[in-house]
Order: sequence, then C-alpha cells, then structure tokens
Amino acid sequence: MRSLTRALLVPTVLAAVAAGASLTTGVSATAADAPDRSAVASARAGKYTATIKASRVSLDVGERLVLSGKVAPAKRGTVVKLQKRLEGRTWVAEATLRTTASGAYSYNDRPTTAGKRTYRVVVPATPGRAKGTSKPVAVTLFRWQDLTLVKSRAGSATRVTTSIAVNGATYARGLAGYTSYDEGFVDWNFARRCTSLRARFGNGDESADTATANIQLVVDGTPVFTDSFGLTESTVQTINVTNAFRVAFKWTSSNVTGTPENQSGAEAVMAVPLVRCSF
Repeated sequence: MRSLTRALLVPTVLAAVAAGASLTTGVSATAADAPDRSAVASARAGKYTATIKASRVSLDVGERLVLSGKVAPAKRGTVVKLQKRLEGRTWVAEATLRTTASGAYSYNDRPTTAGKRTYRVVVPATPGRAKGTSKPVAVTLFRWQDLTLVKSRAGSATRVTTSIAVNGATYARGLAGYTSYDEGFVDWNFARRCTSLRARFGNGDESADTATANIQLVVDGTPVFTDSFGLTESTVQTINVTNAFRVAFKWTSSNVTGTPENQSGAEAVMAVPLVRCSF
C-alpha cells in the first residue's frame, strides 16, 4: 500500500509544482506589461484645454490688439505660452503668461508689421496632466503706404513725380499724365490684400486752359470713380477697394480747341495717393 500511495503522490506534487511555475510566469508577464503609473494618472486626469480670441481680426499697424482666453482646469499661476506665426513662417514664442484663479489670461500688443498672422497658446504638461494647445486665431495687419512706391503692373503715358501742382498748391508725390497724350493709365495687382485708396484727383497746373482731364479709377474692370476736371479743379476721394485684384488709374484728355485726332492738353493727376494694404 505504501508504494502505491507514494506512486500516486509523486505525479500530484509534480503537477502542483508545474502549475506553480506556470502561475509565477504569468504574474511576471503581467507586471512587465503594466503601463507606467504616471502615464496612467495623466490619462485619467486628461489634458489642459485652452481658448484664445482676438479683440480685433483686422487693424492697422500700431493699433492696440488684445489676445485673451481661458485654461481649464482653472488654477492661479498656470503657465501659458503665447505663440505667433507670420505668413509663410513657423511658430515662434511671443510671450509667457500666467492664469488668474479663474483660468483667464490676457496679453496686450501693438504689432508693427503688416500682413496676416496667427496666434495660439500652448499650456505645457505638468505632473498628472498633458499639454494643451488652443485652436489658432488669425489677425490681419494693414498699413497706409504711398501708392507710387507699390510696384505697378503696367502703364502708359503716365509718370511718377515728386512734385505736382494743382490750383497753385504743390503736392510731394503722385501720378500725372503727359499733356502731349490723349490718354494713359497705370494699374496694380492688389491681389485682394487692400481695403482703401485715398488720393486727390484733378487737373494739374501744366494743363492747357481749354483742356479737361477725365479720370476713372477702375477695379477689376468696373469703374468705381469717374469725374472730369478743368484747370485748377480737383477732389479728394477715399475709395473702397476691398477684395480688388487689379486697380487702375485711367485718364483721357478732351480739349475744345483740339482736333478729332488730337485732344491732348490736360494733365490728369492723382496726387498723394495712399493705399491701405496688408503688405
């Protein structure tokens, strides 16, 4: 009987040992595959969320711009990294801010460069919470500039000058048609990046007494300003050119003492022309 009992116990013990080995191996594998505790905590806690808004999405260079938003969860002193990206460039640091107890932040700026730009905020990761990034907000900066310094596309019988006289007053810069021609023009590709054009339109003091300057400002083939001026006459106009691709200054001369073949004599002018553009 003893030998039989011993024979029966040996396989049982061996099976138990084998089972124990298998169990130990399984525990070791589970421990090796367990995720990092900090990563689990971070995943449970989530990540920061942030918002950003601009006080204005269109403004002139030098004007005040306020960027503000909130970070959640709200806590006083949370670090917020404000970044900006100029058109065609990469993100760069603009400022480091800290939140109030309500999670709010604010930044005041007076940008000095024309063009389109984008802002966003990044909230760096902290123990137990992942980094958060806001959706970007776009802002366009415009500036008034001398139209005579903007590259023109084409032109005829019209010159850029640094001195134009109209009714005895001299203006520093502008465009003037040659008095020996019946007509002329200059045009520019604004590429939908300008909003306004301001200038004095009229007939210069080099005009013949009997000649009239007939002037048009044409936007994408459609006249948006048309007027005629005798000697000494002029008017200042501010013209909407929002979304204009091509803008043209066109003129003709008419002269009561001329011939059908020759109506020259007027000096059509666009004095001190300024244009508000984002370039």
